[in-house]
Parts: sequence; C-alpha cells; structure tokens
Amino acid sequence: MIMNKIQKYNFSDKDGEICVRFARKALRKYTIEGQRLDVGSVEEPLNKRGGVLIRLESEGLFGSQLKGNAAIYDGRRISDAIIDSIIYASSSRSLGSEIKKSEIDNIKIQLSLIEKVKLTKEPTKTITIGDDCFIIPKELGIWLYPTKPLEYDWTHEEYINRTYRSSQLNPEDWKNENVVIANVSSFIEQNPNGRPIVDDPK
Repeated sequence: MIMNKIQKYNFSDKDGEICVRFARKALRKYTIEGQRLDVGSVEEPLNKRGGVLIRLESEGLFGSQLKGNAAIYDGRRISDAIIDSIIYASSSRSLGSEIKKSEIDNIKIQLSLIEKVKLTKEPTKTITIGDDCFIIPKELGIWLYPTKPLEYDWTHEEYINRTYRSSQLNPEDWKNENVVIANVSSFIEQNPNGRPIVDDPK
C-alpha cells in the first residue's frame, strides 16, 4: 500500500495555517502565471513527508460550488504534495474546467493533513466521522472530503456507501475488501483568501 510511507503526526492549528497559506501561494502561482510554485526554503510542517487532501470551492451569490479536488499521499514532502494537489485540483483534469484568473479571489481552500493511516475490513467500527477520511485504494484513490459527513449528517455506513457510489462502484464492495482509514486534521479559509481556521462544520 503506497500510503504506508506516511509517518504518524499530530499537526497543530499553526501547522494547518502555514499549510493553507502555502496552498494559497501555490494556487495563485499556477492560476495567474501558469507555473509551479518554487518550494525553496519552507517552514517545518511543509518539510515533513505525508499526505494531503485538497478541496477548492467558489463562493458566489448562490452559495458555494465545488471547483476541484485532489489528494496525494505517497509520502512525498507535504510542500510538494500541496503544490501538486493544487495544480491538479485547479486544472481541467479534476472536474473538467480549469480555474480562471478572474475566479481566484472567489476560491476558498479546504485542506486536510493526514496524520496516520490504517488498513481495515471493518470501517464502520473504525471510522470517526469528521476526523477520518475513508479511502478506497484503487488507482489514484477514491474518497470524499472528510468534513462532508458532518455537513450533511451522514452515518458511518452512508459515508462509506456514498464514497463508492461517487465512482460508480458497488457500495457493498467494502464489506469484502480492505479499505484505508486516514486520520486527518482539517483546515479551511474563513473566506476566500482569508485566515485559515480549523474546519469543523459541527
């Protein structure tokens, strides 16, 4: 399992703020200049080897709209994982349309840092809604952003079934396969380009 390269961490609120602000820099660099952000010298949490999940939403008159998402958890440096996830999520490879320069100030970044992972055949007994992300380890990985079950008041089983249905897989398959539970710390910009805070929809 490629995720077994991720070490165990306990990220602080400050770590989350640093990572979200770094993600904003990467988004501006790619969206405005069409280039990958040069990592250079970065603060400590960005030098760790781990995994991230990124979700980009646009804020408008009619509420929020998903613009792109991506996850990288192969054990590369968190700085590189954030940059590469941002590029994928904001490109047409994610949801079919690229985020334009004119949209960038309406984009809100959600970011989850993976703290530890475990493999299980009993996810309903293992998962903690809001703190864990259920990942089906196929190809690039199949997942739904970990705070969504809190937003929509899903049960454990509903979260798992919806993750399968999002990629047109049989929602009963998880009962016969090993799946990944990733414990995460989630952070969000209070508003587009705003101060990063802990993402807690409860």
